[in-house]
Amino acid sequence: NGLAVDPTAPSRIFWGVCGASGIGVYRSSDYGASWEPSLASAMPCVFDVAISATGDVYAAGVKGTPALFISRDHGMSWTELKRFASGQTCEAIAIDPSDPSHLAVGVVQWGEGSGGQIWHSADGGKAWTDLTAGLPENSGPAAMAFDPRRQRLYVLLYAGSVYSRSVQ
Repeated sequence: NGLAVDPTAPSRIFWGVCGASGIGVYRSSDYGASWEPSLASAMPCVFDVAISATGDVYAAGVKGTPALFISRDHGMSWTELKRFASGQTCEAIAIDPSDPSHLAVGVVQWGEGSGGQIWHSADGGKAWTDLTAGLPENSGPAAMAFDPRRQRLYVLLYAGSVYSRSVQ
């Protein structure tokens, strides 16, 4: 589902999966020629992975409830950073390229009348703010990206539109 190349070591690639294997993240150290499990039992279903400019790896997915995990050692070990409300799925991660302490996570609730939430942290995941206000109803975030020059977060919605929010 998610794929990210480590900007500090381009030979290192992380691949987030959700499937029968039960392995949430695979890691390659040889430009994708071979793969090994990196995040398995902690979260077997990963929808997105992202890597900060400093090399921290983030994985968003679900194991019972949606969660965001971080690895500060290139995928060798993982720590849970945040749990989100039950009945939802972490679908997207964005990291501000100019400030890796700025994170955003898109959470989706599937089903009829479903919607989503956008969570932002300006301190590396210690505190979170809900940025969902103004998001169209019944539409969850599919992908996100920071614009570091304008200090904005752009969110692509499953409904096919783009949402923008200041993160100053």
